[in-house]
Amino acid sequence: MNKIFWIALTILVALNVVSLFQQMQEQQAQQEQLGQREQELIVRPFSIQLYRLALEDPNFHSELDFGVIIDGPEVAIYYAERAWETVDTFNPRRPYRVYFDEEEDVWLIMDTLPHYMVGGNLYVFITKQGKVISMFGTA
Repeated sequence: MNKIFWIALTILVALNVVSLFQQMQEQQAQQEQLGQREQELIVRPFSIQLYRLALEDPNFHSELDFGVIIDGPEVAIYYAERAWETVDTFNPRRPYRVYFDEEEDVWLIMDTLPHYMVGGNLYVFITKQGKVISMFGTA
């Protein structure tokens, strides 16, 4: 009887280990799919006119000019990060939200905060010609 008990227990433990391994593989596959989705950038339209008051504020004005053509969201994000690096208090968090105003040829890149964090977002407005119009953070 004792031997049967140990055999049954060994089989149960082995089945649990296999089941846990399968669950871990499924979770890893789900995380990889989520990672791929985060890498797929969605560029949303926006109107810079909605931000005119903030853009006219001299405290948010920027003299940065990268002097490059920003022709896609990946390039816009790259230069947004370079712009944010110039401000010690800015600590941007991925994933970023990317917007483009086709009428004004202006990119807006915003960082995001996890839902459990309190705080605001970082904004940077960059022309298609690489000039940073404005950058600021909200509280």
